[in-house]
Amino acid sequence: MNWDELWKKEENKQLGQGPSLRHKIRLVLALIKKYSGGRKDIKILDVACGSGVFLSILAGEYSQLYGVDRSQIGLEIAKKNCRTCQFAVLDIEKESFQEEFDILTCMNALEEMKNDESALANMGRMLKAGGYLIIVTPHSMKYWTKKDEDALNFRRYEINELVDKCKKIGLEKVEIFTWGWPLFSIYYKFMAKVNQEKVLKESGSQFLVSFIQKILYHLFFFDDKFIRFNRGRILFGVFKKI
Repeated sequence: MNWDELWKKEENKQLGQGPSLRHKIRLVLALIKKYSGGRKDIKILDVACGSGVFLSILAGEYSQLYGVDRSQIGLEIAKKNCRTCQFAVLDIEKESFQEEFDILTCMNALEEMKNDESALANMGRMLKAGGYLIIVTPHSMKYWTKKDEDALNFRRYEINELVDKCKKIGLEKVEIFTWGWPLFSIYYKFMAKVNQEKVLKESGSQFLVSFIQKILYHLFFFDDKFIRFNRGRILFGVFKKI
């Protein structure tokens, strides 16, 4: 898989505006605030940071922000999005840094890693004792669609599966939940049948797409009421290094 070539195609897309990504970021921000103990000087590493959209949002509140990705082109975009962050090329499936962090985040990436257990082990090595790993990943193979294939995913995770894999590397579950039911689930089924790239390229469609995305973002707050039902399509896990 050539991630540099993929990022060349991604650069001009509406990154960070999709309603589901915005909700993922919103929920992860709340988790970071919850487990940071109110500190602003903690060291946060975003694994597979891509274009740095998430780190650019964190930059307003936290001073020590780092991002790693296997794509040099992705990181070049990230450096423009977050000039106060530090970035480095790193293939998390094969290597780790000796440096340790208070919080690691891994959003929309673990499912794309062929050797996810090696990646998790490397993440664990970069956590301080008592540090937290926050993972966002697709939930349950029963929700598998062509959209997962197009996203180059290897899998969707069951709750117990993710807990067990983290436990093997010395990370204990702090909390785990799903989000994205019922409204987002309906939206996801519809979008799985749509050629999103074609829609975005159609003349005059950019404004309409942005408008619809904003409306959907506000509607999807309704799914927060069902966050503990474990029927959502997106899995959130918080794990602590023992």
